[in-house]
Amino acid sequence: MKTTCFAMAILAMLAVSPAVDAATIVNGDFEAAPLWTGWNYYGVHKQSNNATDHLVALNPLSSGDSGYITQTIATVAGQQYELLFDLNATAWKQNYDWAMAIVIDGGSPTIFHVNTGTYSGTQQTPKTQQSLLFTATGASTELRVEGRQGLDTYGFYGAMVDNFSLTEVDIPEPATMSLLAVGGVAALIRRRKMT
Repeated sequence: MKTTCFAMAILAMLAVSPAVDAATIVNGDFEAAPLWTGWNYYGVHKQSNNATDHLVALNPLSSGDSGYITQTIATVAGQQYELLFDLNATAWKQNYDWAMAIVIDGGSPTIFHVNTGTYSGTQQTPKTQQSLLFTATGASTELRVEGRQGLDTYGFYGAMVDNFSLTEVDIPEPATMSLLAVGGVAALIRRRKMT
């Protein structure tokens, strides 16, 4: 009897949990041919670490504009997502600050910085993984990645990005939580009746 009740509770929880489509970023590692598959772009260029590792350099432009890449991704309204990506820069100078921004659906930019530390010249700083949480407001979400002027000014160079990915963040739904609470209360009542 206990096993049957437990199995029924599990089936009920699965029935009230809607399936969520996985959102994906097309060509998040910039390895597809042609390079810009899945992206719209302006004022950016490809930088290669080697024949198989490509990054995108986001350059602040002389016109005052920022180089950018954009992609519209399928999302589920109300679903929370975690955007992951790698950030680094070509040093050019030691202790130099590069910056870039992520803008979700035209909202406020989230700024990320990378400092060149002891690297100089054409050396690249190590890639560091960055993260941004956001909640989708509709069936599609525009991801915009912009170059920004860092704390220092040095020509028209910018931060570099690579390896974009998107994962859904699981948030317990109210129906699931309610069902768990009802099941817990039922188990307590049954236990009291048995004693």
